Amino acid sequence: MEFAAREKFAFQFHPAVPNMGGVRQGNFEFTDMSSQQIDTTIPTFVTAARRDRDVRPHSLSQIEGPGAPQEFPLDRAEMILGRAEDADVRVASQRASRHHATLTLRGGEYTVRDQGSRNGVLLNGLAVHAAVLHDGDVLQLADCVFIYREG
Repeated sequence: MEFAAREKFAFQFHPAVPNMGGVRQGNFEFTDMSSQQIDTTIPTFVTAARRDRDVRPHSLSQIEGPGAPQEFPLDRAEMILGRAEDADVRVASQRASRHHATLTLRGGEYTVRDQGSRNGVLLNGLAVHAAVLHDGDVLQLADCVFIYREG
């Protein structure tokens, strides 16, 4: 028996349902229903669970360097990373520039941009001028190492 697309089929999943001349494949029984009428109720148990996610802000966790360990929530559209007093994420290293890099939020993603620092910005071990951050990325400014976490 061949089955064409869009034909009516009964999908029988329970071994107690009688075989109506269908073709057996795996755990499913496909029966051509175009000329037969079936009135069977198959008991089915469906359990659905929904867990509310904790809403957390994006963050930088400093794991190495002066001042580590520290956690910095990223809660603004633009944040300055550096050793200056007005920096949003203060880096305690003398090797970091005053305004070493900026983080900019666009469309739910943060982008890191080097602000012309002497020692540059490393993202996952590679020097970058600008790059979009992803969960788990390792960001290095001078001798300070951070892990980026998405909320």
